[in-house]
Amino acid sequence: VDPEVQIADHLHKTETEDQNIWDEVPNYESLQIEQSIILRTGTVNQLILNLINGDENFKNAFLDTYISFTSPDVLLKKLIQIYNVPERMEHPERIQCRIRDLLGYWVERCPWDFSDKLISTLNSFVEGTVSKHFRTKSIPLRESIAFLMMMKLKKQMDLDAPFKYDDKDPPPSPIVPRNIFSPSLSLTDIDELEIARQLTIIEFNKLRAITPSDALRYVAREDDHVSGIGDIGERARLMSLWVRHTILSCNDPKSRTRQFERFVNVAKHLNDLKNFQTLFALMDGFTDTSLQNEREKLNI
Repeated sequence: VDPEVQIADHLHKTETEDQNIWDEVPNYESLQIEQSIILRTGTVNQLILNLINGDENFKNAFLDTYISFTSPDVLLKKLIQIYNVPERMEHPERIQCRIRDLLGYWVERCPWDFSDKLISTLNSFVEGTVSKHFRTKSIPLRESIAFLMMMKLKKQMDLDAPFKYDDKDPPPSPIVPRNIFSPSLSLTDIDELEIARQLTIIEFNKLRAITPSDALRYVAREDDHVSGIGDIGERARLMSLWVRHTILSCNDPKSRTRQFERFVNVAKHLNDLKNFQTLFALMDGFTDTSLQNEREKLNI
């Protein structure tokens, strides 16, 4: 192992998340913040406390992976605990300076970690505590928080607004059914290609709302309820049910055959559009036992 690269393996969430981070340091005077160490394992408190040692490799690795064993809320709480240095420690301003800079680095490197509530907590801490200790030197951190708040607002506005396409490559004109305003409009009236297009747009909007931390938390914790990713999985399940329900709801064999053919054509268009997520959801519906029996009856 390269001694210059700090290592953190066998990470486990423990009850130390509820323990003040300074209570876990056996000897306050023994804390070194100038010399890096090779960290192979540790509690959540020990790992977070090691951030003030100033090793860039460890700091980057930690911020990229901490979401797999703790949460942004816990990390901010622990960094605030570190900032409130015990009176028995000498030169507390050195540690506070490290935390100030680390908070700014975290905001700039991982803006997706911050919920609206977490931004509010961080902003209150910086404005109420950090700014008193570092009036001028806290300005970059305050500017980063202000920029983060602006970007969060812009992202929400972008998600709520229709997706903007490049003028050089405009989207195709929609295929509008002739009876678009008719009360009797049904799925069979809508062109199969247009169905595939609309399904792809919906899927795209779901996917672009997923953040890197969502993906890491889903992989590390195998949590199906992670925001964004859980929605994708639930949508796939509902799509599969929709296929089965639509086909089996047809009253006669000919209607079921036509509906089968329409879904097959939609699946082909989804493949051309490279929307494999929705394509596999449709195929899951096709392979259901109830539909397999219908296919055998209809010889398709």
